[in-house]
Amino acid sequence: MIMVNRPGKNVLLNSKAEQVFGYTREEMGGRPSEQLIHERCRAEHPQHVGSFFANPVPREMGLGREVLGLHKDGSEFPAELALGSMTAETETYVLATVVDISQRVRLARDLTVAREIQRSLFPNTPPQLFGFDIAGVCEPANETGGDFFDFIKLPNGNLVIAVGDVSGHGFGPAIRAATAQCSLRTLLRTGKSLMEAVNGVNRTICEDYPGEQFVTLATLELILQTGSSVFCGAGHDIYVFDDSGLIKHHLQSENSPLGIPTAEFQTSDRIDLKPGELVLVVTDGVYEAFSPDGELFGRPRLFDLIKTCRRSHAQGIVNSVQTAINTFCRGVAQQDDVTIVAIKVRE
Repeated sequence: MIMVNRPGKNVLLNSKAEQVFGYTREEMGGRPSEQLIHERCRAEHPQHVGSFFANPVPREMGLGREVLGLHKDGSEFPAELALGSMTAETETYVLATVVDISQRVRLARDLTVAREIQRSLFPNTPPQLFGFDIAGVCEPANETGGDFFDFIKLPNGNLVIAVGDVSGHGFGPAIRAATAQCSLRTLLRTGKSLMEAVNGVNRTICEDYPGEQFVTLATLELILQTGSSVFCGAGHDIYVFDDSGLIKHHLQSENSPLGIPTAEFQTSDRIDLKPGELVLVVTDGVYEAFSPDGELFGRPRLFDLIKTCRRSHAQGIVNSVQTAINTFCRGVAQQDDVTIVAIKVRE
């Protein structure tokens, strides 16, 4: 409801979510506008209004604190309050706008909970694995994102590294990412092979979200007995760098992303990993980070960076990539989720 109060006259304008009201200093007591003020704030309210009359410059009220209003039934609601001034018939009026932001607050709280749930699915600590040093990070562009990474211990003692990227970012892709991640975990932990698990995740995505969004996925099984690995990709690549920082293997996914019913996913031949080598898996948010000039971070810049930081431990490499992206972007808002996983083969 929008309402302007003048002496002896209340004019109803429009709007259910927003209320606008005006009054002079003498009119404050007993006006409908005054009834909107929560009783906990009424004692100090006249002082704030008096302060505004002394300097009637438009301003937002309640910065740094919660502002509450009251509905007709006495229930309270979170509000935004802004003050302005207007002059009519030689009188100066306070023009106040009160907006009920209950829905916005509920949505923000729901997104906060969703982000906490999503982050709980990410590994809390890197796995302690003989012969390997592993680290990873995922930074959503919004409260929730469509990227995920995981370290999944298999019944036979091997470890699967998984990185996924759902098209888009936000709440919807986050749900699909969680579905893919949990499905992959379940299938692998119940003894399915890497190839069987990836094909099983594809069936789940196709059944639960037919034709909605696609999921790229890169998985690498570290075989501890031999120090080798097996790759299975769904539209997502992995790079293996030698101890000089040059690309030794570009594990390209020849398969489509997850979400296509006719897709069939195969594992690669065994790939030997030697001491000093580095396996790097990142999502598009790394390559497609923008500078203020609109330049992309790109693969060449990432590969040059690896040459300079390859001697660091895995967490140091992840940190170096994060720092390089932030420096390159120079304050430009993150446009896509960023996930980085590094696996160093111990020397």
